[in-house]
Amino acid sequence: MHRVTIGAIPRRRCGMMSAVTSDRHAPPRDYAEFVPAGLSRFVECIWTRSASAPGHAHRILPDGCADFIFALGDAPEAFVVGPMTTAAVVPPRDGAMIGVRFRPGIAAALLRAPLSTLTDANVELTTWWPDAPRLVDALRSTDDVRARVDRVAARLRAALSRRAPIDRELEHAALRLAGADAPAIGELARELGRSRQHLARRFTAQIGLGPKVFARIMRLRRVLHGLRVDRPIDWAELAAQHGFADQAHLTHDFADLVGLPPTAWAGSISPRHPAAAGSTSGAP
Repeated sequence: MHRVTIGAIPRRRCGMMSAVTSDRHAPPRDYAEFVPAGLSRFVECIWTRSASAPGHAHRILPDGCADFIFALGDAPEAFVVGPMTTAAVVPPRDGAMIGVRFRPGIAAALLRAPLSTLTDANVELTTWWPDAPRLVDALRSTDDVRARVDRVAARLRAALSRRAPIDRELEHAALRLAGADAPAIGELARELGRSRQHLARRFTAQIGLGPKVFARIMRLRRVLHGLRVDRPIDWAELAAQHGFADQAHLTHDFADLVGLPPTAWAGSISPRHPAAAGSTSGAP
Protein backbone atom coordinates (compact mmCIF):
# COMPACT_ATOMS: atom_id res chain seq x y z
CA MET A 1 0.00 0.00 0.00
CA HIS A 2 1.36 3.40 -0.94
CA ARG A 3 0.82 5.96 1.80
CA VAL A 4 0.16 9.57 0.92
CA THR A 5 0.63 12.86 2.71
CA ILE A 6 -2.54 14.92 2.81
CA GLY A 7 -3.12 18.61 3.10
CA ALA A 8 -5.85 20.29 5.11
CA ILE A 9 -9.21 18.62 4.62
CA PRO A 10 -12.55 19.69 6.06
CA ARG A 11 -12.74 16.86 8.58
CA ARG A 12 -15.07 16.34 10.28
CA ARG A 13 -18.48 17.86 10.51
CA CYS A 14 -21.23 15.34 9.83
CA GLY A 15 -23.16 14.05 12.82
CA MET A 16 -22.04 13.22 16.35
CA MET A 17 -19.43 10.78 15.07
CA SER A 18 -17.41 13.64 13.66
CA ALA A 19 -14.25 15.37 14.65
CA VAL A 20 -13.70 19.00 15.45
CA THR A 21 -11.17 21.37 14.01
CA SER A 22 -9.57 24.17 15.95
CA ASP A 23 -7.60 27.12 14.68
CA ARG A 24 -7.93 30.87 14.49
CA HIS A 25 -9.92 30.87 11.27
CA ALA A 26 -13.62 30.51 10.55
CA PRO A 27 -14.73 27.48 8.55
CA PRO A 28 -14.75 27.93 4.77
CA ARG A 29 -17.96 29.18 3.26
CA ASP A 30 -17.33 26.88 0.30
CA TYR A 31 -17.82 23.67 2.29
CA ALA A 32 -21.03 21.67 1.94
CA GLU A 33 -22.44 18.29 2.95
CA PHE A 34 -24.87 15.95 1.22
CA VAL A 35 -26.50 12.61 2.07
CA PRO A 36 -27.73 11.21 -1.27
CA ALA A 37 -30.77 8.96 -1.33
CA GLY A 38 -30.16 5.44 -0.15
CA LEU A 39 -26.77 6.11 1.43
CA SER A 40 -27.63 7.36 4.93
CA ARG A 41 -27.38 3.81 6.22
CA PHE A 42 -23.71 3.72 5.21
CA VAL A 43 -22.28 7.24 5.27
CA GLU A 44 -22.28 10.20 7.59
CA CYS A 45 -22.18 12.40 4.51
CA ILE A 46 -20.51 13.22 1.22
CA TRP A 47 -18.71 16.52 1.74
CA THR A 48 -17.31 18.99 -0.76
CA ARG A 49 -14.85 21.84 -0.60
CA SER A 50 -14.53 24.16 -3.57
CA ALA A 51 -11.26 25.36 -5.04
CA SER A 52 -11.94 28.87 -3.72
CA ALA A 53 -11.96 27.74 -0.07
CA PRO A 54 -9.12 29.44 1.82
CA GLY A 55 -6.13 27.29 2.64
CA HIS A 56 -4.64 27.18 6.13
CA ALA A 57 -3.48 24.54 8.56
CA HIS A 58 -5.97 22.80 10.83
CA ARG A 59 -5.89 20.65 13.90
CA ILE A 60 -8.09 17.68 12.97
CA LEU A 61 -9.54 15.74 15.89
CA PRO A 62 -10.32 12.01 15.82
CA ASP A 63 -13.92 10.91 15.33
CA GLY A 64 -13.93 7.13 14.85
CA CYS A 65 -14.67 7.38 11.11
CA ALA A 66 -12.83 6.65 7.86
CA ASP A 67 -13.02 8.80 4.71
CA PHE A 68 -12.49 8.33 0.99
CA ILE A 69 -11.10 11.61 -0.35
CA PHE A 70 -10.77 12.80 -3.93
CA ALA A 71 -8.38 15.74 -4.39
CA LEU A 72 -9.13 17.58 -7.63
CA GLY A 73 -6.40 20.23 -7.75
CA ASP A 74 -3.11 20.35 -9.66
CA ALA A 75 -2.00 17.07 -8.05
CA PRO A 76 -5.18 14.99 -8.32
CA GLU A 77 -5.43 11.77 -6.34
CA ALA A 78 -7.81 9.56 -4.39
CA PHE A 79 -6.98 8.16 -0.98
CA VAL A 80 -8.40 6.61 2.17
CA VAL A 81 -8.00 8.33 5.53
CA GLY A 82 -8.26 5.76 8.30
CA PRO A 83 -9.62 6.28 11.80
CA MET A 84 -7.42 8.53 13.94
CA THR A 85 -6.25 7.86 17.49
CA THR A 86 -5.12 11.41 18.15
CA ALA A 87 -5.28 14.85 16.56
CA ALA A 88 -3.19 15.80 13.57
CA VAL A 89 -2.22 19.27 12.35
CA VAL A 90 -2.32 19.21 8.57
CA PRO A 91 -1.06 21.86 6.12
CA PRO A 92 -3.24 23.62 3.55
CA ARG A 93 -4.00 22.03 0.22
CA ASP A 94 -5.15 23.92 -2.86
CA GLY A 95 -7.93 22.83 -5.17
CA ALA A 96 -11.39 21.37 -4.85
CA MET A 97 -11.98 18.22 -2.83
CA ILE A 98 -14.82 15.79 -2.33
CA GLY A 99 -14.98 13.12 0.32
CA VAL A 100 -17.11 10.29 1.68
CA ARG A 101 -17.28 9.99 5.47
CA PHE A 102 -18.36 6.46 6.42
CA ARG A 103 -20.21 5.34 9.48
CA PRO A 104 -18.05 3.18 11.77
CA GLY A 105 -17.53 -0.33 10.43
CA ILE A 106 -18.78 0.35 6.89
CA ALA A 107 -15.39 1.03 5.29
CA ALA A 108 -14.10 -2.38 6.39
CA ALA A 109 -17.04 -4.11 4.69
CA LEU A 110 -16.59 -1.99 1.56
CA LEU A 111 -12.83 -2.53 1.30
CA ARG A 112 -13.10 -6.17 2.40
CA ALA A 113 -10.09 -5.58 4.61
CA PRO A 114 -9.48 -5.08 8.34
CA LEU A 115 -9.73 -1.36 9.02
CA SER A 116 -7.04 -1.78 11.67
CA THR A 117 -4.52 -1.76 8.80
CA LEU A 118 -5.52 1.85 8.10
CA THR A 119 -5.51 3.26 11.63
CA ASP A 120 -3.76 6.67 11.58
CA ALA A 121 -2.90 6.10 7.92
CA ASN A 122 -3.60 7.69 4.55
CA VAL A 123 -3.42 5.19 1.68
CA GLU A 124 -4.07 5.47 -2.05
CA LEU A 125 -7.60 4.34 -2.89
CA THR A 126 -6.32 2.55 -6.03
CA THR A 127 -5.21 -0.27 -3.71
CA TRP A 128 -8.92 -1.23 -3.59
CA TRP A 129 -10.49 0.77 -6.41
CA PRO A 130 -8.23 0.47 -9.49
CA ASP A 131 -10.62 2.74 -11.38
CA ALA A 132 -10.25 5.57 -8.85
CA PRO A 133 -8.14 7.71 -11.26
CA ARG A 134 -10.98 7.57 -13.85
CA LEU A 135 -13.42 8.75 -11.20
CA VAL A 136 -11.07 11.60 -10.29
CA ASP A 137 -10.89 12.59 -13.97
CA ALA A 138 -14.69 12.52 -14.21
CA LEU A 139 -14.98 14.71 -11.11
CA ARG A 140 -12.46 17.20 -12.50
CA SER A 141 -14.37 17.43 -15.78
CA THR A 142 -17.16 19.46 -14.14
CA ASP A 143 -17.30 22.36 -11.71
CA ASP A 144 -20.87 21.54 -10.73
CA VAL A 145 -20.83 20.43 -7.09
CA ARG A 146 -24.07 18.48 -7.31
CA ALA A 147 -22.85 16.63 -10.40
CA ARG A 148 -19.70 15.65 -8.55
CA VAL A 149 -21.69 14.38 -5.57
CA ASP A 150 -23.95 12.37 -7.89
CA ARG A 151 -20.95 10.73 -9.59
CA VAL A 152 -19.35 9.76 -6.28
CA ALA A 153 -22.71 8.50 -4.98
CA ALA A 154 -23.23 6.35 -8.08
CA ARG A 155 -19.78 4.77 -7.76
CA LEU A 156 -20.38 4.23 -4.06
CA ARG A 157 -23.74 2.54 -4.60
CA ALA A 158 -22.13 0.15 -7.08
CA ALA A 159 -19.34 -0.69 -4.62
CA LEU A 160 -21.75 -1.13 -1.71
CA SER A 161 -23.79 -3.63 -3.72
CA ARG A 162 -20.69 -5.85 -3.72
CA ARG A 163 -19.56 -5.21 -0.15
CA ALA A 164 -18.82 -7.87 2.43
CA PRO A 165 -21.58 -8.43 5.02
CA ILE A 166 -21.76 -5.69 7.65
CA ASP A 167 -21.12 -6.94 11.18
CA ARG A 168 -24.39 -5.87 12.83
CA GLU A 169 -23.17 -6.79 16.30
CA LEU A 170 -20.16 -4.48 16.03
CA GLU A 171 -22.30 -1.79 14.45
CA HIS A 172 -24.56 -2.00 17.51
CA ALA A 173 -21.51 -1.94 19.81
CA ALA A 174 -20.20 1.25 18.15
CA LEU A 175 -23.59 2.94 18.51
CA ARG A 176 -23.75 1.98 22.19
CA LEU A 177 -20.30 3.44 22.85
CA ALA A 178 -21.21 6.63 20.98
CA GLY A 179 -24.36 7.21 23.01
CA ALA A 180 -24.78 9.38 26.07
CA ASP A 181 -25.41 6.28 28.20
CA ALA A 182 -22.34 4.44 26.90
CA PRO A 183 -21.60 1.32 28.97
CA ALA A 184 -18.21 0.21 30.26
CA ILE A 185 -16.41 -2.13 27.86
CA GLY A 186 -16.86 -5.11 30.18
CA GLU A 187 -20.58 -4.39 30.49
CA LEU A 188 -20.92 -4.11 26.71
CA ALA A 189 -19.12 -7.43 26.24
CA ARG A 190 -21.53 -9.08 28.66
CA GLU A 191 -24.51 -7.55 26.83
CA LEU A 192 -23.25 -9.16 23.64
CA GLY A 193 -22.38 -12.46 25.29
CA ARG A 194 -18.70 -12.07 24.38
CA SER A 195 -15.46 -11.92 26.28
CA ARG A 196 -13.70 -8.54 26.44
CA GLN A 197 -10.82 -9.99 24.43
CA HIS A 198 -13.12 -11.32 21.70
CA LEU A 199 -14.96 -8.00 21.48
CA ALA A 200 -11.72 -6.01 21.38
CA ARG A 201 -10.24 -8.17 18.62
CA ARG A 202 -13.28 -7.97 16.34
CA PHE A 203 -14.00 -4.31 17.11
CA THR A 204 -10.43 -3.26 16.28
CA ALA A 205 -10.46 -5.12 12.97
CA GLN A 206 -13.81 -3.71 11.81
CA ILE A 207 -13.83 -0.21 13.30
CA GLY A 208 -10.09 0.46 13.12
CA LEU A 209 -9.86 1.36 16.81
CA GLY A 210 -10.04 -0.68 19.98
CA PRO A 211 -13.32 -0.27 21.88
CA LYS A 212 -11.58 1.55 24.74
CA VAL A 213 -9.97 4.10 22.39
CA PHE A 214 -13.22 4.48 20.45
CA ALA A 215 -15.14 5.06 23.69
CA ARG A 216 -12.64 7.72 24.81
CA ILE A 217 -13.00 9.53 21.48
CA MET A 218 -16.79 9.40 21.65
CA ARG A 219 -16.79 10.70 25.22
CA LEU A 220 -14.61 13.64 24.18
CA ARG A 221 -17.05 14.28 21.35
CA ARG A 222 -19.89 14.45 23.85
CA VAL A 223 -17.91 16.95 25.93
CA LEU A 224 -17.30 19.15 22.91
CA HIS A 225 -20.78 18.90 21.47
CA GLY A 226 -22.51 22.21 22.02
CA LEU A 227 -19.61 23.62 24.03
CA ARG A 228 -19.49 27.42 24.10
CA VAL A 229 -16.02 28.97 24.12
CA ASP A 230 -17.34 32.54 24.17
CA ARG A 231 -18.14 32.21 27.88
CA PRO A 232 -16.38 30.77 30.96
CA ILE A 233 -16.20 26.97 30.89
CA ASP A 234 -16.52 24.93 34.07
CA TRP A 235 -14.30 21.98 33.13
CA ALA A 236 -14.86 20.26 36.48
CA GLU A 237 -18.62 20.31 35.91
CA LEU A 238 -18.17 18.96 32.37
CA ALA A 239 -15.97 16.18 33.73
CA ALA A 240 -18.67 15.17 36.20
CA GLN A 241 -21.44 15.35 33.58
CA HIS A 242 -19.61 13.06 31.18
CA GLY A 243 -18.38 10.35 33.50
CA PHE A 244 -14.76 11.34 34.05
CA ALA A 245 -13.29 10.52 37.44
CA ASP A 246 -12.41 14.19 37.94
CA GLN A 247 -11.17 17.24 36.04
CA ALA A 248 -7.63 15.84 35.91
CA HIS A 249 -8.99 12.79 34.08
CA LEU A 250 -10.73 15.00 31.51
CA THR A 251 -7.58 17.10 31.09
CA HIS A 252 -5.47 13.96 30.51
CA ASP A 253 -7.83 12.58 27.85
CA PHE A 254 -8.15 16.00 26.22
CA ALA A 255 -4.39 16.46 25.95
CA ASP A 256 -3.94 12.90 24.70
CA LEU A 257 -6.61 13.09 21.99
CA VAL A 258 -6.48 16.78 21.05
CA GLY A 259 -2.80 17.48 21.63
CA LEU A 260 -3.62 20.52 23.75
CA PRO A 261 -4.94 21.06 27.28
CA PRO A 262 -8.63 22.06 27.36
CA THR A 263 -7.99 25.72 28.13
CA ALA A 264 -5.40 26.00 25.35
CA TRP A 265 -7.79 24.40 22.86
CA ALA A 266 -10.62 26.73 23.87
CA GLY A 267 -8.28 29.71 23.56
CA SER A 268 -7.33 28.67 20.03
CA ILE A 269 -10.90 29.02 18.76
CA SER A 270 -11.65 32.13 16.79
CA PRO A 271 -14.80 34.08 17.81
CA ARG A 272 -16.00 33.34 14.25
CA HIS A 273 -15.54 29.58 14.61
CA PRO A 274 -18.75 27.53 15.17
CA ALA A 275 -17.51 26.47 18.62
CA ALA A 276 -17.81 30.07 19.71
CA ALA A 277 -21.54 29.83 19.08
CA GLY A 278 -22.08 26.44 20.63
CA SER A 279 -21.39 24.12 17.66
CA THR A 280 -18.11 22.27 17.81
CA SER A 281 -18.96 20.08 14.84
CA GLY A 282 -17.99 22.74 12.30
CA ALA A 283 -15.54 22.04 9.54
CA PRO A 284 -12.42 24.16 9.19
